[in-house]
Amino acid sequence: MNNMKLRGIIWIGIVTVVMLSCANSAKKQNAQISGLVKDGGGTVLYLEKLTQNQAVPVDTTEVMEDGTFAFDHIVNNITFYRIKMNDQNFITLIVGPKDKVEIEGTAADFGKKYEVKGSEESLVLKKFNDGLLKNFSKRDSLNQVFQANPTDQQLVQLLRSEFAVLEEELKDFVRRSIDENPGSLASLAIIEQLNPDEDIESFQKLDKGLQANYGNTMYYSQFHASFEKMSALSPGKEVPEITLPNPEGEMVSLSSLRGKIVLVDFWASWCKPCRAENPNVVSAYNKYHDKGFEVFSVSLDKDRASWLRAIEADNLTWTHVSDLKFWNSAVVRLYNISGIPFAVLIDKEGKIMAKNLRGPALHKKLDEIFN
Repeated sequence: MNNMKLRGIIWIGIVTVVMLSCANSAKKQNAQISGLVKDGGGTVLYLEKLTQNQAVPVDTTEVMEDGTFAFDHIVNNITFYRIKMNDQNFITLIVGPKDKVEIEGTAADFGKKYEVKGSEESLVLKKFNDGLLKNFSKRDSLNQVFQANPTDQQLVQLLRSEFAVLEEELKDFVRRSIDENPGSLASLAIIEQLNPDEDIESFQKLDKGLQANYGNTMYYSQFHASFEKMSALSPGKEVPEITLPNPEGEMVSLSSLRGKIVLVDFWASWCKPCRAENPNVVSAYNKYHDKGFEVFSVSLDKDRASWLRAIEADNLTWTHVSDLKFWNSAVVRLYNISGIPFAVLIDKEGKIMAKNLRGPALHKKLDEIFN
């Protein structure tokens, strides 16, 4: 909080109630972000600017006895903001330089039940949030039933089915919302509910829409950079080349397996989920290898001996490469890897067919290809 704001709060505390009301009304006429919090007199509100990695405090104000409030902060560029009472009770807004946003809500349920006007982007964002909250509320109700009956297997199966339905309903809601608002910054907040591997078209629509409306903002540049990384591995794209040493120290390229259906498998000896998935890959390899299926394993190990022991212990009889640079391996950035196991299935021409097929899903896809 700056000194000017601090002096303002001290001054408000010593003037009369009549002066408080007049001063607040005058301030409210000029404020870009103001509103009414019913039963909120005396509550402190915090205004934060939301960046990609953090919430930055920019202003603080106190709700007047009549429930009105206003921030001094001037908006110079369209920005995501958060007005919060605390970390569990807040409202997210998108405010531009010409917007004059007014909020109305209650202190008890400030972040869930509120009205907003004066900002089209904030209205779209509220519509998104209302839809998400409705879906999450239904999930929470199902979860409460599960918590009360964890050993009822028949009920658990039913709940899982209902959870799956709600997940699909949420995805459909997000897809429709982006179709309706492809150039809205608010869509940035909701698209995180989608998997780019399954919904690359929605990401494409948003990328084009944001470029048209907000191409000169950091929000677009950040999203576009992320979109380019994820779309580089979308189905139909040519897989990035990998050339690394095998256990004998010979340089081996992924492209040397052209003409085969190849699973590019990123793993490491220290990765327990990777080791747990290895028997499934071995089973698929044994079943489909004679039909033209290959595995190209890229390890993120840093200890050569551990890498070789894992290959032998897990009976991994296909092509292996590694630069033994752990997460500093060039393939991590090249393939935008955030966790392992991670796998990419490519066709005979080196084009991506699918990503992260594990367990039965890998066998199902290979069965479709070869049978």
